[in-house]
Amino acid sequence: MNIILTDYGVSQLNETKKPLQITKYKLGTGYAYNPSSSQTGLKGSEVYSNTVEGPNIINANVYQYSVMMDYNVGPFFFGEIAYYDANNECVAISVSENTIEKRAMRNANSGNSLRLDAYLSMVGGTYNTWADSIGSDIKFQIPILETIDNLPPVKDSDPNCYIVSPMSVDSSSTLVYSAGDTGLWHFDCYQFSNMRVFTVKSATSTTVTLDATNMSAQEKQDLIPLYAGDKVVEFSSGQCYSICRVVKSVAVQSKSVTISFRTPLAIEPAAGDTVLYFSRTEISRNTMTIPIATPDTIGGVKPSDANFIVDLDGTLHLSFDPVKSVNGLFPDEDGNVTIPAYEAKTFEQDDLDNLLKMGVYFANGKELENCPSSADDLTIEVLDQGEGKVVQRVTDNTKTWWRSFDGDTFTDWRMIFSNNNPMNVGMF
Repeated sequence: MNIILTDYGVSQLNETKKPLQITKYKLGTGYAYNPSSSQTGLKGSEVYSNTVEGPNIINANVYQYSVMMDYNVGPFFFGEIAYYDANNECVAISVSENTIEKRAMRNANSGNSLRLDAYLSMVGGTYNTWADSIGSDIKFQIPILETIDNLPPVKDSDPNCYIVSPMSVDSSSTLVYSAGDTGLWHFDCYQFSNMRVFTVKSATSTTVTLDATNMSAQEKQDLIPLYAGDKVVEFSSGQCYSICRVVKSVAVQSKSVTISFRTPLAIEPAAGDTVLYFSRTEISRNTMTIPIATPDTIGGVKPSDANFIVDLDGTLHLSFDPVKSVNGLFPDEDGNVTIPAYEAKTFEQDDLDNLLKMGVYFANGKELENCPSSADDLTIEVLDQGEGKVVQRVTDNTKTWWRSFDGDTFTDWRMIFSNNNPMNVGMF
């Protein structure tokens, strides 16, 4: 990319005699043009904006400003970068000969990460700028390693970046690079699992033991790898400085944690050396972790038995129609509804017009008003049809009658059975 300081940027350098304090950048759609020092911003349309990392001191005369876009940024195309200071004034313009694609990661086989570095050289009143770019998807321009264990120390490495092949089907390729003057490797697919540095208590060629006295149970649990390549250790002091190892396993004790590696170390770490512990981010995994569904959160559910059916479109439903209630009675914890049997009761009043409650009754030798039979021994049944409607049925030793109530009035009695003539039907 071709980068140039704007007139405003040069004036700020002349006035302050200090490196530019760049606070943000903007990406635009313009490309393949010669940037002008009189520019005050992008020529094309803005597609993305964020903060700049820097200035990082490379040496006494050179400063570095970094534009970094992780896998979750995008998708868009851009070909120009405008750098701005705290006053929202454009201090530099960078233009590419071709458009650059930034793809967002949807799974481990798509998307890319980009790092665009701008350098400023200040020697007296002479200022020079140049740019460099690196992307995780430029595989044929960057050395490829089989495992992170093969990374050399930063001080002994000619390339300042590598692509490491996936360690398992659950992970993606990893871009490893050195930045700044720390002399340590950085990983684009990793983040610090915590913000503390661990101190080595003891070590062998394939293990390091850490003091876990002040670690919480959760901190210990977070050290355990979930799959091959999930955790990485980088030594940040001692003779193993910047050497990296993939964690094979972690043994957690009450007062110590022992981390094991597959690849032995040529030099054993000493007690007191420090290590950095990295954990792979969820977005860099092929197998995504799905949360458990709740009333407020979308997530996964697991059918408990054959009573649940899952359709091809993911719809979950029961294989039978559930019973919510029966006549106001609800199922117990086993899903059963207990329906009580009606016990025959004695009708205590004298008028059947007053008998509207569902049940089975005996006349008990009484002579009842509005009754179709004068017999002493009667069975009276009341059926509740809802909305205040009922049906009464009276049976003596020889006949059966019924009538209905609509909420206001009763119909006439109708005989529906007689032992002399079962088909005899009449009105009382």
